[in-house]
Amino acid sequence: MPKRNEHRRNPEDVEITRFELLRIFDGDAAAVELFERNYFCGTCDTPNRRLVNYRVMVTKLNDIALQGTCNGCHTIAARYIETGEDPEKVKRIWAVLRERKKV
Repeated sequence: MPKRNEHRRNPEDVEITRFELLRIFDGDAAAVELFERNYFCGTCDTPNRRLVNYRVMVTKLNDIALQGTCNGCHTIAARYIETGEDPEKVKRIWAVLRERKKV
């Protein structure tokens, strides 16, 4: 089976910015950096790799999906963050999405 070279997109997902992601995590840049460094690549075991050129998507379950490229092997990579079970994060997600609708 050939490897995919792009992420599958769910039309219900909403793309947000990295700044908005930081707001959801209450400004915790260390947590966001951890997500950028700890992700599923499926191809390489490169040390000190990082997720680059990624999109931040909010799913209908209020979870976060980072969809980008592994800087070690330059193939698609992703990180799924289950934020939908944390009421505080869900409130922040709703606030971000509400503000996006105003614009």
